[in-house]
Amino acid sequence: MANDITTNQPRPNTPTPSSPSVQVGKAPQPPEAAIEVEKPHQTVDNQDLLFATRQAVSVGRGRLNRGDLFDETIVAKPLSMGEGFFNLKPKSPEVLLRAINMKVITADGPSSLRYDQAHSQGYVNATPADIKGTVSEMFVKDGGTKIVNGDLILMKISRADYRAALKYKDQTAIQATQRAGTVDSGNQQIMRAAEERNIPSRLARKLQPFNPTSKELRDDFNDE
Repeated sequence: MANDITTNQPRPNTPTPSSPSVQVGKAPQPPEAAIEVEKPHQTVDNQDLLFATRQAVSVGRGRLNRGDLFDETIVAKPLSMGEGFFNLKPKSPEVLLRAINMKVITADGPSSLRYDQAHSQGYVNATPADIKGTVSEMFVKDGGTKIVNGDLILMKISRADYRAALKYKDQTAIQATQRAGTVDSGNQQIMRAAEERNIPSRLARKLQPFNPTSKELRDDFNDE
């Protein structure tokens, strides 16, 4: 017993307080071999992650050699030819083209309302015979009676009918805003001016803003 006290050496098989096996509430430490994996030199920085991501994304994709850029036998073009659909031009200058939605998804299911409206407005399906140049076969449907790209169909209308529709809208807007709105505003200004100058209201009502007729408008705008 005296020897143990003087040498200050722990007795054999006596666990020390710092030993993980006697510290209450702490999980046993992993073996030293497992700790080796988490050393700083094993960590992955952002550049490594970015490179690994690019490599993963590029799997299955072909890479262009720099020499291919100068190869005249290779024609540059996208895999999707949908862009060509919107570049189609009418053969006749008296025809206008427009892409219309054939069907849209609504709460009640697919609807062809916009396509039906276009028909009621005077649009009809365009065909390859209406197009200047050739039309890609991928757009030609139903035996050449339609030009379709996804849910869009190419339709045509005569330029005369389209201009007539624009003119009708302009005239309607003039009648709804310029005429009615201006006449009402003019009447209010006349009444205010009459009150400021103490002009009797019965005389003020005889003053009316100028409201041109269709003939006068036609003469003003030289519209034959």
